[in-house]
Parts: sequence; C-alpha cells; structure tokens
Amino acid sequence: MYKNILVAALAASLSLGAFAQEKMYLIKGNEVVAKYNVGDVDYVSFELPEGVEDNTGDEPSLIQRQYASAVGLYYGTTDNVADYVVQLSTRSLMDENTPVDFLYLQIMGPAADFHNLTLPEGTYTIQDGDTREAFKYYKGVRNVTLEGETVAGTLVVNRPNNNETSYVLVTGGSFTVAKAENGYSISGTLKLENDAVLDFSYEGACVIDNHSDEKDPADILPLPDSKLTEDVTFTVGEAYYGNYGEMFEDKPGFVYNYVYLYSGDYDDIVELGLLVDKSKANGSILPKGKYTVAKLGSADYNSDKNIAIAPFEVMGETNKGTYGSWITVDYVDKSPLVTGEIEILEDFDGTNDLKISVNLKDNSETPHTVTVSYSGKAEKL
Repeated sequence: MYKNILVAALAASLSLGAFAQEKMYLIKGNEVVAKYNVGDVDYVSFELPEGVEDNTGDEPSLIQRQYASAVGLYYGTTDNVADYVVQLSTRSLMDENTPVDFLYLQIMGPAADFHNLTLPEGTYTIQDGDTREAFKYYKGVRNVTLEGETVAGTLVVNRPNNNETSYVLVTGGSFTVAKAENGYSISGTLKLENDAVLDFSYEGACVIDNHSDEKDPADILPLPDSKLTEDVTFTVGEAYYGNYGEMFEDKPGFVYNYVYLYSGDYDDIVELGLLVDKSKANGSILPKGKYTVAKLGSADYNSDKNIAIAPFEVMGETNKGTYGSWITVDYVDKSPLVTGEIEILEDFDGTNDLKISVNLKDNSETPHTVTVSYSGKAEKL
C-alpha cells in the first residue's frame, strides 16, 4: 500500500507540470543513469501498469560484490599525476584457489611520495579522452595483436578454474576511496561492456608496493641520529653561497644552490640546499619566497615548486658527500634537519645582502628546532 501511495503522489506531482526545469533525472549514488524531457513523461511508476508496453529492452543485470582483499601498485608520478593499480579479490590475500574474481582499478592521483605511499582519498570518475588528471580512472581497453588479445585499464577478471580466465572491461561509473578504521573503504557502481552493472565494496587493508623507478639510489646512506639535545638559535658570523648546477637528472631546469652559515668562531655551521627553477628565477640566485623541506622523490619534490632539499648522504668512491639541510656543532657533531621551512625575504642575486629566515627540525624522537635569522653579506664559494 505504501508503494502505491508513493507512486500516486509522484504521478500527481509530475502531471501538474509544476517543474521549472526541462528535464527529469534518474540517479543512483552520485551518477545520473537516465534523463528525460519532462514534457515527454506522463507519470512515474515503480511497476509496469497494465496495458503499458515496455520498449526499453532488458534491464541491465546488477552484480553485487563484496571483495575480501586488496593490494596496490604504484607506477610513478609524471607531470604531478601519480599512477596506481588497485587489485580487489573475492579471496583473502594469500588464497590462490579458484574460483575467484578480481577487479582491477587503474587510477590517477596527485603527485606521490614514494617514501610514504597511500591511496589518494576521493571520488574517481572515468578519464575523458587522453587527459591525465588526479581522481580519474582509465577505462578498460582491449587490443588484438599478433600474439593474441591483450587487455588493460579498469576491468573485471573472472577465473572459474586454473585453466580459464575471462575479462570484462569497465566503461563508466564512479567509485570512492576513503580512510577506514582498518585501512580503506573502496566502493562504487561501475558499468561493464556487457551492459551489466557492478555494485561493489571493500573495507580493509591495502598495502601499496612501489613498482616505479622512484627509488633512493643504492649509494644513499641512512641518516645518522641527531646529536642535538636542545633547541638552537643560531647566530651567523659569515655567510657563503654556491651551486651544484642541475644536479638531479629527474629535475631538469632546476639548479641546486646552497648556503653555508658559519658561527663567529667557525665551529658551528648550518648547511642549506635549495632547488630553484632557473626559468622563473629572473636572474636571482635565490628568489624571494618560502622553501619547504622535501625528501627526494616526494610529492613536493616532484612538483614545480622551489623547495629546500631534505638531508642525504651519498657514499662516493673515497668519501661521503653530504647534501641538503644540516647543522654541525663543535666541528664534529653533525645532525640532519629533516623538516621545516626556509624563507628568502628578498630576491638574492649575489650583489645584494642575503636576507634569510630558517626554521627547521632535526630527526630526534622529540624534534629539536634550529632557527636562524640573518641579513647581511654573502660571499660566493
């Protein structure tokens, strides 16, 4: 009875022509699945009335699936867009038995830090053409080659036994990735190439493996523990600057400029490494602005921003090379400064005074802060 009353109310409201808009929409989740001109619709019904013919064809079959496990693969960041594949399985992570179904989601997210890989949270919609954009996913594609048929993109894989595998491409729909108490919640509704609709969900862990080329070089050494025992307010006696040119192959056009700040008696030194986009520097060695400390390969490192380099040591053939942000106390106690910000208060071109403010923290369990404020002459090394 309740359903009939609801149908009657809807039919009455539509028949009154009280709608200012020209279209009516049928919506599932956050997606329009059908739309009609209001003038072409007489009334709405949840059941097929007697004497009314259904000319819409068969309804798409609805597949409802709850997946049992998930793993992620990171394939790198290009032009500030990161590529991932998430594999959802109807079996637990270590269970290789059949039958089993998989859903492969090939997604794009914001620039990623390979040191700390997580699935980007948000709602993903299908890619438009060949554009690369965060929070889009690649549609499923099928190619026929001399070796046979290949598939890629977002797709459903069915493996009824160890000898058979079939693929169904995803052609539309959307899904959402969100943090959950036990990991992630991934759910959505996807259109398939066979006209079926997949309504799916997953909640649980998803470890992301790095399958990109973004890895620390083998000769980079682990950072030493900080030797600092308290916060330091550093007083500068003399300042020097220089550059290593385009030191990083993966950052073409960015120049590594460095600043050395010495105490009055030279027993203490603060070393700072800054990456500057020379095409935007307008003749400055250190353009005015804030430089956030970023690890090699991190999202900030992969962006187009000027940054300060986090500390790292490289083992060369005969000795260590030290780069990025460090503080040395009493000549020998060298501590890495791993987070924080450096601000250049005015464009510095080597002829004017260097005006700099430093607020960095070390890698102690309870971090110590190193602050520097300096305005004065800087000599080129």
